[in-house]
Amino acid sequence: MNDNINTLIANSYTKPQVIKRLSLLHDFLNFWLFGSQQNLEEALTQFQQKNPDSQLTSAFDSTFLNQFNRANVTERLKELSDRLNQFKVLTISLPVDFPEDQINQIGQYLRTNFKTQLLIEIKIDPMLIAGVGLSWSGSYRDYSLKAKIAQNRNAILEDFKKGLH
Repeated sequence: MNDNINTLIANSYTKPQVIKRLSLLHDFLNFWLFGSQQNLEEALTQFQQKNPDSQLTSAFDSTFLNQFNRANVTERLKELSDRLNQFKVLTISLPVDFPEDQINQIGQYLRTNFKTQLLIEIKIDPMLIAGVGLSWSGSYRDYSLKAKIAQNRNAILEDFKKGLH
């Protein structure tokens, strides 16, 4: 099952990306196993034609897909979903929305450097200034300029008052 999880999360770093991928897998497996009388390659081609933006063929190879059959598909998909729910989630608060390729770079960096299977969740907080907020295992840290200003508020006000005189 670890290999299946690794296949599912490969190149997916955020919760929405993984949920979309699991949903895509679910839709394809139902199409192939219950709605189509075709072999895997034909079913992949037909599914891809009906869902051109699905990128199914680049997401899952035939070795992975052939592990599923009518008898085990429901149980295996539930196992994958349950395993995904066990992943730790790092919530990253940003002042603006980042493009998906930059979010993926962040996800790659985190997985490589922290050697853990984690997912990231992006939240937009326009109140943050020049920085980021991180939430991990119930602990929140604000690494923004806004936090530094709040932290040093009294010293900043004193310097400002001195400058006015």
